[in-house]
Amino acid sequence: MTLRVGIIGCGGISHAHVRGWSAIPSKARVVAVADVSQPNAERVSAMVDGARIFGDYNDLLASGDVDAVDICLPHHLHKAAIVAAAGAGKNVMCEKPLCLTLAEADEIRQAVESSGVTFMSAHNQVFLPTVAAAKELLGDGLLGQIYKVYSSDCFVHPQTKLSDEEKKTVGRTWRSSKETMGGGELIDTGYHPTYRLLYLAGSEPVEVVAQTARFRLHHWEEEDTAEVMLRFAPADPHPESFEVLQQALGELETAPACTVEALGFRLLWQLVSILGFAPSVDACVIDGTPLPDSGSLPFSTRDGGALCASCAIQRGATHLPERDRADLVSLLDPAAPIPSLDARHGAAHRRLLARYIRYHLGEGASLPALEFWMERPWAAA
Repeated sequence: MTLRVGIIGCGGISHAHVRGWSAIPSKARVVAVADVSQPNAERVSAMVDGARIFGDYNDLLASGDVDAVDICLPHHLHKAAIVAAAGAGKNVMCEKPLCLTLAEADEIRQAVESSGVTFMSAHNQVFLPTVAAAKELLGDGLLGQIYKVYSSDCFVHPQTKLSDEEKKTVGRTWRSSKETMGGGELIDTGYHPTYRLLYLAGSEPVEVVAQTARFRLHHWEEEDTAEVMLRFAPADPHPESFEVLQQALGELETAPACTVEALGFRLLWQLVSILGFAPSVDACVIDGTPLPDSGSLPFSTRDGGALCASCAIQRGATHLPERDRADLVSLLDPAAPIPSLDARHGAAHRRLLARYIRYHLGEGASLPALEFWMERPWAAA
C-alpha cells in the first residue's frame, strides 16, 4: 500500500518535505496540497506532477483523498491543524516545534490518543547517521561514564544581511513576532539541538538554567541567541535489575526453607549477568572452544568463566567437580529447577560467587554487605 500524503502549508520548508516524500515513491506519494496562497500551492503541486490543490486544509481533510498529512505551517497554527487532522482520522507528521504552550501540547495529546492515529513531531535529526551512531555508542557503554552532553546549532541567519530599512519591512515576518513564533530562536532552530540533547542523554531533566540575548536581529521581538544548561536525573543503567529483584523476592517469600539459599545464589548470578559479567560455562571464555557436557569444569574467576584444558594449564583454574558444575549451570538458568544444596555444597557456591563478585564488581573496594553475607548465609525466616 502506498501512503497518500497531503501537504498542509506550502511555504519554503514544505519543499524539503516534498523532496523527502518523493524519494520513497514505493511507500508514499503526495496527492494533495493546501495553502491560503494559490501561487505557493501551485508551486508545490508542480513539484509532484500536479497534486490536487486546496485553499483550506479542512477541505483537504474532508476530501477522503489522503491517509496522512504533513503539516508545514507557521508555529502558531500547528495545534489547530494537528487536532483537526487527528479528528478526521488522518495520521500526522508536523514540523517542529510541536506547538507553543503546554496547554496546547495537552490538547494535542488528547486528540491523538482519542483518535488512535499515528503522530510524529518532525524530530528528523535523531535519524542522522552521526546522531544514530552517537546514540549507539552511548547505549553500548563504550565511552564509559558520561558526565556531559553538548548539543548546539549555530548559523548566520539570512536576515542579518538586511539593511535597517529592510528589517522594518521584509524582515517583519511571522518569525519576528512572539505571538506567531512562540518565542525566538530557541523554539525555532534551537528546537533541534534541544531534542537531540534529550535523545542522547536518555534521562529526565530535573533542573534548567537558561539565558537569551538579541545581538543581531533587533527587529525581532525575542532572542536570536540562547544558551540552555540542563541537569539530568541519574540514568538507571540497568532497569531490568529491579524486575529481577522484585521477582526473586516474591519467590523467596514462598520458597521452601531448603531452597532459600539456592534461590539467593540464582538472584545474585542474575544481577551479575545484568551488569554484564555473566560467566561462560559452555565454551572456553578465552578462545571459544566448546566444552564437554559432563565432567569437572576448569573455572577461572579472573577470566570470567570456564576454560578449555589447554587454557586451564596456561592460566590456572579452579576445577569444579561434576556436581558443582551441574549446580552452577542450573543456578545460571532462571528456567532450570533449583538445585538442592547441602551445607558443604552451599558453602562452596557461596565462596565461588563471592570471589567472582569481588573480582568483577568490587574493583578493589570494600564490600561490607558481601562480607556480612559470607559470615551469615541466607536462611528462611
